[in-house]
Amino acid sequence: MRKAFSIFITGLVMIWAVNLLLTSYVMAAPVEVMLYPASAQITEIQKLPLKAVDGKTSEAIFFIPGQSDPETLTTKIVSPANLKVLDQRWRQLNRPDEQTVTHLKKELADLKKEHRRLQSDNRSLETQIQFWQLQTKARMKTVAEAGNMSAAIGRNMKKTIQDKLSLEPIIDETAKKIKDIEEKLQQTTGKRETSWEVTIVFSGAAAKEATLAYGYAVTGCGWSSLYRLEAQPLKHRVRFTGTRRSGRVPDRIGDRSTSAWLPCNRGRSSNRRSCLPGS
Repeated sequence: MRKAFSIFITGLVMIWAVNLLLTSYVMAAPVEVMLYPASAQITEIQKLPLKAVDGKTSEAIFFIPGQSDPETLTTKIVSPANLKVLDQRWRQLNRPDEQTVTHLKKELADLKKEHRRLQSDNRSLETQIQFWQLQTKARMKTVAEAGNMSAAIGRNMKKTIQDKLSLEPIIDETAKKIKDIEEKLQQTTGKRETSWEVTIVFSGAAAKEATLAYGYAVTGCGWSSLYRLEAQPLKHRVRFTGTRRSGRVPDRIGDRSTSAWLPCNRGRSSNRRSCLPGS
């Protein structure tokens, strides 16, 4: 009993923490998605800073996806209660995919840093090779010294050349990766992500921020369902299977299947069988 109560309290704390996070951050938090056969209705909650326009009005700006219909936008004020929506307007923007661009730039910087390190190691190996090549011209006083020097030159030259030959393909591969990332970066910055910039105008007492709940319709997505009835007369039952198939939505909901057995009972007044739940 104590364990169940502890789990219950922990669950309440987690729900409270999630709700606090959803209303404490500026990032929008989708709270509801209603799917239709060819569209979806999305509701989000977002805390936004307010910009004073004059002594009586202020405004806030947020963004909704480019595939949404701004004409369907509805906005409600969660807090503070003394604000009132006077007007809402929107304009279409073409923005680069900032997240992908940032990732590619970081990957490119890391590859260039690694390429410089590899080139530095390669130059160091070339210097060592030149050093040992010069040692072949050195004059030795005795035959023994000449033999030892010859052995040292051969041993070190072999190792250094092997290291250089192993390093050069890695340098070439890194240079190729840099070129590929640069091309991807150029393509990504050239592509633009369409979105709607929405401006909400408020009236009421001056406030620094407001929490809004807004909803909008999105096209290019959908939901459909398939049902199958499999009759098994000898077992006096019917198998009912339902499958939900979703299209493209912001947070993809995968295909889901459920099944159940429906008992078939003989009717009292006839020989017909009823295969409905609860019959």
